[in-house]
Amino acid sequence: MKHSWGRAVAGGGLCLSLAGFFGCGQARLIKTDPFFDAFFEKTSLLMTEEEVDLYLHLPDRESKAEFIADFWKTRDPDLTSPENENKLEFERRVQFANEWFGVLGTVRRKPAPASLHRDRGWNTDRGVAYIVLGPPDFISLSWSLAARERADPEDGYRLSSAALWYYERYRLSLFFTTISPEDLDPEASPLDQSLRGPETKIRTLSTNTEAMRLAKEDWVGRDHRRGLGDPLRFRAGFRKGGLEISIPLKSVRFRENEDRTLSAAFAVNVRVYRNNRKVDDLSAVKSFTLREAEAEALSRLDLRVPYEPAGKGSYLFDLIVRADDPSLLSRRRQYLRIKI
Repeated sequence: MKHSWGRAVAGGGLCLSLAGFFGCGQARLIKTDPFFDAFFEKTSLLMTEEEVDLYLHLPDRESKAEFIADFWKTRDPDLTSPENENKLEFERRVQFANEWFGVLGTVRRKPAPASLHRDRGWNTDRGVAYIVLGPPDFISLSWSLAARERADPEDGYRLSSAALWYYERYRLSLFFTTISPEDLDPEASPLDQSLRGPETKIRTLSTNTEAMRLAKEDWVGRDHRRGLGDPLRFRAGFRKGGLEISIPLKSVRFRENEDRTLSAAFAVNVRVYRNNRKVDDLSAVKSFTLREAEAEALSRLDLRVPYEPAGKGSYLFDLIVRADDPSLLSRRRQYLRIKI
């Protein structure tokens, strides 16, 4: 059977958009309430690009709550303990970043008084580095002469002009600079001063570098690390009569049976939304049993979930595909948007 992935039909027919694969113009992002916004703005530092894209398009509280539960379960280092140690560590790092990096003088010998705290220290370059990468193995500080003269020995503060952080595990050096109000030209316009300091208000440190990617993987719990380098992936499309899902064979973990055949099983759950209202729940289970020669001749496994849309409108399919494997990395979630 021939598949047409991401095919746009002229004349107001069908338009497909799957996260990470297809696009048909700018997809409309779904607005959420403050609880879900607060979760996303910080934990997005640990998310993959695909997780970010998926979360922004989930249409209701139910799907977002399920995403949050899965997000932290995947990053739980010990499923046998009552606490999620990585979640607690993340919250501790956010609090530390707010205390140390959220005020004007961002490198000090002790935290600033609570009255000076900003709640955005986590969103500075130093805050992002500390949260994702952890405490550096080595720090080198340098101060300007003016900063040395301004340091208050009784208060314990020191304003740093520059800081070098080094991470041995990632062979990574990060260089930060700070401009404090006293360093600004007194004759500069208020606009110039606001643009120059005291700390970059919008972070510039990317979380998509190779070192950051490795650090994000370190947050994944050990119970879910099997298959980390090649997790379950799939592509989805819609054709008349239902959803079609294609799983690349390299993403499939076959079990070897006593008769030397190979077997794999998948469960599919789909929430269907029409014009941002949930209208259906779909499910399907598919098992495959193949001879080794048959498996070698294939490039993918195909699944089909029957569905007939009730009428015209904008449809979003929230798809979850689970392999018969205990690892959460053998569970994949994507969205598919179509217009009929």
